[in-house]
Amino acid sequence: MKKKRVLLISRPNLLGDSLEHILSNLEDVQVTGSLPLDDQVLAHCSEQPHDLVLIADDESNAPLVSAIMSGLLENSPNLPIIRVKLEPNILLIYSAETMPARVADLIKVIRQVPLSEI
Repeated sequence: MKKKRVLLISRPNLLGDSLEHILSNLEDVQVTGSLPLDDQVLAHCSEQPHDLVLIADDESNAPLVSAIMSGLLENSPNLPIIRVKLEPNILLIYSAETMPARVADLIKVIRQVPLSEI
């Protein structure tokens, strides 16, 4: 069975250790690395293929996490990213779908976006 290659990015803390332990015990998941939140993450991501990046953080790291996510989305637009936020205890899932840049495709995508509940 082929395993999903997951890169875990987090501070060395209880959340990061817990996620690594949980993921390592899954039969269909291979943790390809556990990296700290720093400016070396992007270089490491380009060295090894991953199927998914999991970022666990708290709000104190927001600027660094934003920079890392921006770099990942720019360099690997088809790489799904899941961000685990302690406050307010949610998962944010970022994924991309690429398609030809045609007017008809743009209109189709706009129509598929759900209306906000404001």
